[in-house]
Order: sequence, then structure tokens, then C-alpha cells
Amino acid sequence: MGNLQSDSLEEVVDASNESEADLFISIHCNACNGNARGTEVWYYHRSAYGEMLADCIRHQIVDVLGTADRGSKGAKPGVNG
Repeated sequence: MGNLQSDSLEEVVDASNESEADLFISIHCNACNGNARGTEVWYYHRSAYGEMLADCIRHQIVDVLGTADRGSKGAKPGVNG
């Protein structure tokens, strides 16, 4: 989709819905103070398949990059932890 950081959440959601995609993945490289670190993967809170996919993706990232495993997190659309 080529979305930019400046795109609003509404623009990202609209583009995703218009594409009729079977899957939407958003990759973020967040930074904070040195206390917050590791990998977590978010999924739609009512999707059992989404949770399974999130777990698979998270395990691969943790295994390959050696990051701390912060788990998979279910959330409503537009909610970030």
C-alpha cells in the first residue's frame, strides 16, 4: 500500500478495506527509553486465526533476531498498546 508515517489511521484503514485484502499487516519499529524492548505482535481481538498468525510471526521474529518476547496482544481496531 505504500503508506507513509504521516497517513492518518483512517486513511490506512480505508485503503486496507478498499483493497479487499485477506490480510493486513502493519510493521512498526518503535523506540522508547531503554526499559522498553522486545517484540510483540498485535491482532484483531476477535480473530482466533489472527492470534495464531500473530504467534507464528512473533516466534519467527524472536528466533531470527533474538529479541525479547513480549507476546501477542489482541486489540480492537485502532487501539495500540
